[in-house]
Amino acid sequence: MSGYTVAWVLWGTMFLAIELPAVLNRTDGDTLSEHLRSWFALRGKPAGWVARRAALAAFFAWFVAHLFTGAV
Repeated sequence: MSGYTVAWVLWGTMFLAIELPAVLNRTDGDTLSEHLRSWFALRGKPAGWVARRAALAAFFAWFVAHLFTGAV
């Protein structure tokens, strides 16, 4: 197992250690998805909402293309 594989497994473990308690406690504003909704203005229309949503959409478009094609 390479060092990168170990690092990614540890990263996933840390993610679960943070996200699972946040999901299970049912407190608003603590999960990753709730933070993303806030950071990228996915609820309502605060200042800069168009740019933030466009940035998120551009990232997801690149990421999906990257996963399927392997291109940078």
